[in-house]
This record gives sequence, C-alpha cells and structure tokens, in this order.
Amino acid sequence: MSSVSVDGASASLRPGGMGRYFGAAFLLVWLGGWALGEAFALGFLFFIVRSVVSPAAGTPWPIPGADWIAGGAAGFVFLFLLIWLVLWTFGGIAAITELLRSLAGVDTVSVQMAGVALERRAGPFRRTRTFERAQIRRVRLRRRDQEVVMDTASGTELVSKFGTKEERRAVTEWLRGRLSLPEDEPRIDPTVAPPGWVMSVEGGATHLRRTDVRARRIGASIMWVIVVLMCLIWYGASGALSAGSVVATILTLLLAFAALWVTWSRREWRVRHGELTAHTAFLTWQRERSFRSARLEVAHWTDSDNDDRYTLNVLDSEGKREIASEINDHADTVDLARWLSARTGFPLTLPHQMR
Repeated sequence: MSSVSVDGASASLRPGGMGRYFGAAFLLVWLGGWALGEAFALGFLFFIVRSVVSPAAGTPWPIPGADWIAGGAAGFVFLFLLIWLVLWTFGGIAAITELLRSLAGVDTVSVQMAGVALERRAGPFRRTRTFERAQIRRVRLRRRDQEVVMDTASGTELVSKFGTKEERRAVTEWLRGRLSLPEDEPRIDPTVAPPGWVMSVEGGATHLRRTDVRARRIGASIMWVIVVLMCLIWYGASGALSAGSVVATILTLLLAFAALWVTWSRREWRVRHGELTAHTAFLTWQRERSFRSARLEVAHWTDSDNDDRYTLNVLDSEGKREIASEINDHADTVDLARWLSARTGFPLTLPHQMR
C-alpha cells in the first residue's frame, strides 16, 4: 500500500513498513518508566520548595526523613532536579509524539494562494504551520537522510520524513512544480538577511544577530524565575552562618550573573565591504575582533557519533573565528557563507561536494 497521495493542491505522506511497530513497542515500555520518574520528580520538587519557603511564612514544614537537604545542599538539589525535570518532560512529550506519529501520523502539505500550509498529525492531535510563498527559497531532499525539507527565510523546515525515498522525491518534484521553484541553488540576495539571522543597518554597517528580541526576552524571563526561586532557597539557608549558607549564596550570585548576561549581553557580526567584525557587549563592556584581507571557509568533518558537521569560519593572518555551524545539513551554513562573501568581498572556499 502506497504511503503517499497527491490530490490537486495537496500531498500527504504516511509512515510505512513493519519496523515502526517494533519502535512503538519500545516507546510504550519506555513511557511507562517515564511516567513513574515524572511523578516522583514533581513530588520531590514540591516538597523541597515547601520545606524551604514555609519558614518564611512562620510555619516550618520540613521534608520527613530528609534532614540532609539543608543549607546549600537544598540549592544544589533543587537546581539539579529542576533542570532534570525540564529535560525529562520534554523527552516524554517527544516520545509520545513520536509514538502517535509512527502509528497514526500524516504529513499534509497544501499549496495555496498565500503560500504553503504544512499540517502534521499525530493521532488525534494536529498542528498546522503556514509559510508565505515569497519566504520559500528552495525545496529539496536533505543529503544525509533524504527527508523532504523547505529552505525558508527563517531557516530550514522539515516537510516530511514519511514514505519511501521515491515517494519523497515525487512529493519534492510536485512541490517544486506547484511553487515554480528551480531545482538548483537559489540566488543569494545580499540585501535580505540570510536564513535564521536578524539584520539591521546602523552607521553604515550591517549588524547581523542570530537571536531575535523575542527569543532573548523569553530566555531572560526563564533565567530570572530560576534566580527568584534560588533566592528563596538562599533565604531559607541563611538563618546562621555555615558552609551551607555560603554555598547557597555563591550559587545564587552565579545564577544572577547568568541572568544578567542573558538580559543585557549582545553578540553580533558587523559587516562592511572588506571588513567583518565580531562584536560582544555587556552593559558598558565591549570587545571586538575585526577581520580584513580575510577569507571565508566552510569546513566539513564527521564526529565520533557519525554526524556530519559543517562550520563556517573567517580566517586572516592572525587566526580564525567560527561564525556558524550545523549538524547533518549544510544548506543554511553555505547560504550564510555566500551572503557574507557577497557583502564583504571575501573569497569563499567550499568543500568539493557543495560547489
């Protein structure tokens, strides 16, 4: 039975093969252990916060049988458990999503007047994303895993990994035809920000940043929430001068500095013709490293996990600096390299297979 269907303005890909059922069985067993770990960690985190905060309210409520969680130890246990719980929760959500998609998943891509709508279904759950036609630069099969991807102004987006290689190739060709996209490399427009980057022009220089303002605000907010919680733990550990209270104070100060860095630091590349400058600033402190008479180079190697890594570097007679890197896909790194080469006039060296 075919796992692909094309109907007018839409195409759908479904998972196929018997191997997915073995993977689903493994995920079911793993999710059972995940649920137990999630419940235990949530309960333990609640008891830690309650035992530390309750003295401030005048009603001490310690964890029964856990006298060792005191002073600075409470801070270490809380921080470790919080980070572990966040990672564990996201891992469980990813496993549940993968389980549903392997058994009852469908990827549907629709070409509309406004652009492309991509719907992912995992059992009863659906998620739809829309991409403006003008933002889509290329549709291709990714070199390493032969999955269907779209290169957009914001970066590379996965269309589908379902179906056989031939079915994915058919959907790729159909989508190119519907969007009137060429099969070869898209033309680089040096007046538009490269994929995944934010560009602004100030004082005759182009400022290129990887993280937008909204993402920075979200990251800073999360860091400050953690700092507030650690301050409560420090308060609970500061009843008397002890090694535990000193450790809690140091840990709280380190986290506060990290939050300050996320909030008020700025890292960017300043681009002019004939010059590329790495600029880092934090409050009133600034550091710059300028490259002139330099060249750009995309390096490719395979790491110990057999992942392909692609790194864009700028080099001059005094050394080199990494600008960007990707794992298992070179498209965004190569596009950025060509964009920078067009803006600076620096020569660009690419691995043979990317030329």
